[in-house]
Amino acid sequence: MLYKILAEEIAGEDKELAHILILRLLDEYLNAPDTQINALNRSKNDNLQTTRTYADTMAKEFSYSYAASGMNDLADKATAKSAQIKKNRQITKKPFVLFLCQQPDSQHLRRLQQILLIALYQHSQKFGSTARLVQALASFRLLCDHDRARPSPPKEKILSGTCICIETAHELLKEDIKHESSDSARRYSQSIHRIVADVIDGELGNPRTHHHNQQESEQETNTEKSAVLQVTKSLNGDDAIPAIRLMQNAPKLKAEYQDSKEYLSDNKTHRTYAEISSSSDDPSWIKQSPYLKMAKAQTVSAQIERREKHLACSWNRLTQHELRVFLRELHNTVILSPAAQWVLLLMLMTGRSYERIMATSIVTKMPQKAGDFILRAGSTIQWVYQPDLPKHKLEQAYEEMLVRDNHPITLALPESLASIPDKSKPNESLLPEIEQWLQELNATFNTRLSIGRVADYLLNYLVFTGTDSVEIGLITGELSFHEAGTYYYQYDANQIAAIHASYLEKLSGLLPMKLGTSLAAPSISVDKEIDPKKKLGGSQLQVKPEAIAGLFNRISASVQAAFHHRQITKLHNRYTLYVLHYLNLCTGHRPVKDPYNDMNAFDLNTGKLFISDKEVRAGDSSRIVCLSESAVLQIQHYLNHLNELAVFIDPIDRSISSSIRETLTSTQPLFFFFDENRDGYQRIVVQPRSLHNQLNGLFNLPLNWHRHYLRTFLAKQFSGEIVDSFMGHASLGKEGLTQFSGMSFQQLKAVASAIDHELIQLKILPITGLGRHGKR
Repeated sequence: MLYKILAEEIAGEDKELAHILILRLLDEYLNAPDTQINALNRSKNDNLQTTRTYADTMAKEFSYSYAASGMNDLADKATAKSAQIKKNRQITKKPFVLFLCQQPDSQHLRRLQQILLIALYQHSQKFGSTARLVQALASFRLLCDHDRARPSPPKEKILSGTCICIETAHELLKEDIKHESSDSARRYSQSIHRIVADVIDGELGNPRTHHHNQQESEQETNTEKSAVLQVTKSLNGDDAIPAIRLMQNAPKLKAEYQDSKEYLSDNKTHRTYAEISSSSDDPSWIKQSPYLKMAKAQTVSAQIERREKHLACSWNRLTQHELRVFLRELHNTVILSPAAQWVLLLMLMTGRSYERIMATSIVTKMPQKAGDFILRAGSTIQWVYQPDLPKHKLEQAYEEMLVRDNHPITLALPESLASIPDKSKPNESLLPEIEQWLQELNATFNTRLSIGRVADYLLNYLVFTGTDSVEIGLITGELSFHEAGTYYYQYDANQIAAIHASYLEKLSGLLPMKLGTSLAAPSISVDKEIDPKKKLGGSQLQVKPEAIAGLFNRISASVQAAFHHRQITKLHNRYTLYVLHYLNLCTGHRPVKDPYNDMNAFDLNTGKLFISDKEVRAGDSSRIVCLSESAVLQIQHYLNHLNELAVFIDPIDRSISSSIRETLTSTQPLFFFFDENRDGYQRIVVQPRSLHNQLNGLFNLPLNWHRHYLRTFLAKQFSGEIVDSFMGHASLGKEGLTQFSGMSFQQLKAVASAIDHELIQLKILPITGLGRHGKR
């Protein structure tokens, strides 16, 4: 029922007032004169009786004595209550009370208020959902405000003077909306009309669904349509109220064979901007000046960037002195309950927030689903984290090409934590107890301890020690720290556990030996190269090296066969496939429309390539990578192939030949496919769909498989900053080759050399196409 659904906002003194206002609206409706009903309109008469029956039933449920509140000054009380709600900024908290307190100036709106009240009652009985009800309540309030603001009062409409049924109100509202001159009034009326229509139809009409239309035109790129993502950032670590919102454009998913989470995360643009709302304490001369607003926005944006860098000198970072005080006093305290001590230690050792620890389940066997778990087995305790990553459902024939291990992250914890207190019973009082204890420590030792700083210490430690940002996200359980990279990375769970074990060893080293042993956990020492029992997890699209070599061998053999049989279309298409995949493995380029754009992106003399594969030709999401000598040679072979192809096709189809020459002069995209039919040759744009069609039967895997392989391969040899810069995963404030970056081109050249060496090991070499240069 409506009252029960909205009971939370009707309490105390509001309760009696709300009851009486409801009864007054119903009384006015029931005592209004009937519309004239003739024999041909008997159905409307029956509907009117039905509506009146609902009104009578509702009145009985809200029956209260009018004398209890004094009916004489009811309108004044309603007006005063409305003003109080607005003054206290409780409009969104008390929409129903505010609706009842509305005193419309026109009879039309008064009758509409009565009809809406009855419709809300029926709607809540049939569907139970409150989202549309609250929207309708707000729309009616705005409609009343709009009505008062009109330059001249509107004509009284047919809804005004009579007692009508829901069905008649539905028809009249449709007419009013149709002839309403104000867009705002029409929009408000539509929300009210939606409630009435739902009641009549007996079902929720026009439900909001979120689905992707896979039939969209292939001429659109994956990044041309964007959705806006909002990332809340706080400027001071412990303040729960967000100071700004970071707005990011994310590309719309187009290719159904790529996982949506991985694709959207990987293709998040770097075009990030801050939306700044003026603070209430800002001087008026700032609020009124666009230039000063911009200056303030730039200041806040710079502050965000500094925070993203996790500077060691930041005010929100705990010092070693503060950490020693915290650990020593936590061990010696007799004030804190065992549950509070246990939670604080877990926060420090796992990097999880208080809320996340309280919500974590305790299990006795290894879980099979994603999320955080506390695994307790006898006297040992471990924190288990299974990241929620794309599964990539593939045909059975391709499953054998992949390494599909999926071991969770297992962090060993000190045995002293194995005695788990009951953290559910004191849940309500635990947080105030912890905060009070930290405040007392700060007052005694002049420290700046807080729950947020304690939970963030693990993350800061890992950043300062140069840990790969993907591994940081896996250890702390925050995939958002490096979401895209995590999807591509296949980790060794033992190696991740060893990094965490070194952190616990660092903590124990800050304290005297006797006290430090209480923080000791089973240590893990793993050598990445010789560990015979690797427990792999993470990326579920790790292609085996022999499968990659097999792909290139099949494409190369197909190119040779087409060359000998002079099948020009097949030769060009398969050769383009080979060159694209070779360059993708050398550069990590994303599968987008018109990859590599044109030859203006290449500098073959110095071996550099400009990549902008997140937005349509936008420079602010771009990067520069170095090309190996083999990659440069392969591009030169491809250009020779295009020269010969233009000469070969010129007598057959001059327009296509001209198009190829435009490609060589950088006025057309560098890569393209051919389609041959009775009308001649047709040039096909290289995009995910056409690329997938050309690969059909050769390698039916998601097109970004090479990025999974490269992210894992490079992470074994290079730092996270270098890998992220190469892959296009550098986050805000951490871009490579910028003013505050320590990277150089020599490191990117080292990456190119390492990839080249790997390709040679796999026997993947540059090949020629139709060109007469080089050896086949």
